[in-house]
Amino acid sequence: MNSYASVDELTGTYVLNIASTGSAQTLRLRELLEGVSREVDKITKRHFYTVEDTRFFDGPGNGTLFIGDVVSIPASGLKESDNMDGTFDVVWGNAGTDYFYAPYNANPTSTYGDARPYMRLEISQHSNGTQDNFEKGQRNYEINGTWGFSHATNTQAATASASFSAATTTITYAGAGPQIGWTLLNGVEQMYVESTSGTTVVLRRGVNGSTATVIASGSIFSRREYPSPVREAVLIQAGRLFRRAKGGFGQEMGLPEAGELVPMIPNGIDSDVRQMLGPFKRRYMGK
Repeated sequence: MNSYASVDELTGTYVLNIASTGSAQTLRLRELLEGVSREVDKITKRHFYTVEDTRFFDGPGNGTLFIGDVVSIPASGLKESDNMDGTFDVVWGNAGTDYFYAPYNANPTSTYGDARPYMRLEISQHSNGTQDNFEKGQRNYEINGTWGFSHATNTQAATASASFSAATTTITYAGAGPQIGWTLLNGVEQMYVESTSGTTVVLRRGVNGSTATVIASGSIFSRREYPSPVREAVLIQAGRLFRRAKGGFGQEMGLPEAGELVPMIPNGIDSDVRQMLGPFKRRYMGK
């Protein structure tokens, strides 16, 4: 569950410039942003939110394992089935010991424009390494990690005004207020903001593979941030779709003075928005 932009940003002065009236319209706008965000994922062949997940890979028989977008792998997060029995009983050392993240200078936790994920693991040739190869085999590597393009956060989005159990979905806050469509972080738990009213917020707890935990009184929530071109692409496309819906999704092209107007129905994401997303499109390498 995720949106790369908030309802407040969509309804604000620089996009739709409208007042959100009622929960039904707010829900519609939030779902519009979610839908456009998923289209962005399809176009770029990656996702910009993070997921806690266990994934499996074929061993290539060399020193490099291509794994796609990853932010981090915890201690004991990389395991190997060394005899192809389906049991991952060989636990590798941590990053920097038995393997290195690559590209080496990727910075997936950056809040600036240089944020990008690690995409492969390379065997460490340093003296403290204990592995010399990613052994060739079918589905013989298991990685429990945090997957996605980046994991940048804004340090303060709201402060819990009381303590709440892991099952509580409606909470109250003090200080800065969260916006609908934000993903808040309480430690490692991800919480998706579905609606707000005054100083009350309705959350979907434990999203994107995270586990809901107790919220202590005074806990400071941070929020996930996404690359600004991705956020702007979602806002532009969502704003256009909203306006087109009011006109039956139709547009016209041609020469009005010549009486030649041809109805046009936009197909998917607009071409200029696709161009904005072009630098983020993932090129697949390996499995």
